[in-house]
Amino acid sequence: LGAAQRLGDVKMPTLILIGDNHSARSNHLAQAESLKNRIAGAELQLLKGQSNGFFWQAPEKSNQAVLHWIRKIKTR
Repeated sequence: LGAAQRLGDVKMPTLILIGDNHSARSNHLAQAESLKNRIAGAELQLLKGQSNGFFWQAPEKSNQAVLHWIRKIKTR
């Protein structure tokens, strides 16, 4: 099986984090939503105004989003 067919096997908490500022021809959001729908319990977060390089373009926002998510799943 290919990786896409095995996404349903993922049993760990999963954060899908992407920027919402991609070119009009981009399908990143559709791909991210597909991941979210295939991985049980996955959470999709959009970083407003950021593109593909959000980790180095907006490190504070990126780190804040990841740390907030980690804290949230630790309380489950």
